[in-house]
Amino acid sequence: QHRHRADDDDDAPPHAQHRHPADDHHHRDAASKSPPPPHHNGVTHWGWPHPQPPRDADEHWDLALAAVDPRVVLALNSASLDFPRTVLEFTPDDLNAQLDDAAVRFFDTPNAIVVDEARRLVSLPAVCEHLRADHDADPRDLIKTCLRFVSKPRWRQLSELLLAENPPVTVKFRQPSTKYHESLLLAKAADRASLKAALRASLRPLDHLPDDDDDDDDAHPPVPAADEPSAA
Repeated sequence: QHRHRADDDDDAPPHAQHRHPADDHHHRDAASKSPPPPHHNGVTHWGWPHPQPPRDADEHWDLALAAVDPRVVLALNSASLDFPRTVLEFTPDDLNAQLDDAAVRFFDTPNAIVVDEARRLVSLPAVCEHLRADHDADPRDLIKTCLRFVSKPRWRQLSELLLAENPPVTVKFRQPSTKYHESLLLAKAADRASLKAALRASLRPLDHLPDDDDDDDDAHPPVPAADEPSAA
């Protein structure tokens, strides 16, 4: 047995033939230390390093997201005062419209968007930071994203800020709220669909409605053409 171990040592690499047990402990300590998280504008990103995307040959590739939809972070209601009190139920049917509805309700929350026109400053909840493409993105692009989901008065206010390029507009993200709603309301998808159908029916143009006098030809005589003499 002793000779067999000696033969194995001869075949091993030179740096591994006479390694002290203390060296193994040192290597384990070095491997367990991860590099420090990077800093960006004085902020430490503890989520780094991010998980690597799956390889093309990975069997889980088909389950990976091809793109990230920023509306999802607005739809995931944490019950804090930064979010609306109403929680939406989502279904596979017309999911795109349901995410739009969630974004509209989010920005319709009181004080969701605070605009300081004198300082050209737009204050947003902390969760809106996920709407940026990256940390160096232009604040104007983020405001343009918000324009899709805000009310008309807020849309006009933000649009006026974008029209003037100087001084540049800035965006500030507030700290997450530490207060929560005492109770939440559930808005079911079927109820929202019925409400939207009723609203569409009430806003239907009047010319689509049946006319009670359509059967009476004398009530609406035909208008003669310009070159056709009218009956005396």
